[in-house]
Amino acid sequence: GINAEYMGEAHLSVLAAKQEAEGTFRAHIASQDRQLEQLQDELAKQTNYAQMLRDAHDELQQQTAAHEQRLQLLAELTEREDQWRDQVDALTRELQLRTEESAGHIAVLEAKHEAEAQLHAHIHNLEAEVARLSEILLTAYSHCTQLQTENEAHVLCVD
Repeated sequence: GINAEYMGEAHLSVLAAKQEAEGTFRAHIASQDRQLEQLQDELAKQTNYAQMLRDAHDELQQQTAAHEQRLQLLAELTEREDQWRDQVDALTRELQLRTEESAGHIAVLEAKHEAEAQLHAHIHNLEAEVARLSEILLTAYSHCTQLQTENEAHVLCVD
């Protein structure tokens, strides 16, 4: 009976040890499950964080690209503005040159006009002088004719 009792106790002892080992094993598995869930939660958080970083990086790249486009456009507008300014400067210089040329032409025309006016005045004076001399000549001619007529009459009288 002792052996059977001992065997029963031993069996109970093994059973208790087995249950204790199973309990420890289950506790260990439960602990492992909790750690796994924590790691999965941590992985999900890190994955979300990484996605947020990727999204932020993509947005920053888009903003940078848009900023670079604006800078490129600004550079093109500045270049165009410089070209327009150069064109305006060139046109202004050309206009000044043309204005100076026109002023020169106007001065020449005014001088010609002045000379023409002086010439017309001189011609008018000469015409007046010719008219005066013609009148004197006519008077002299008339006087000569009268003298000749008197002279002829005198010659007739003498004959």
